[in-house]
Amino acid sequence: MLRERGVPFLFATGYGAKILKPPYAGTPTLPKPFQLEDLRRVIGTLTA
Repeated sequence: MLRERGVPFLFATGYGAKILKPPYAGTPTLPKPFQLEDLRRVIGTLTA
């Protein structure tokens, strides 16, 4: 639904992108644990 509405999103996961099911392949992931600056960077990229 987020993609349909053009809303950028990411997954924060300790398991990495390899666990994402095919419809979500290529969706940005942020590996846990992450630093606040990492989150800011990824959000900045998504909203640019």
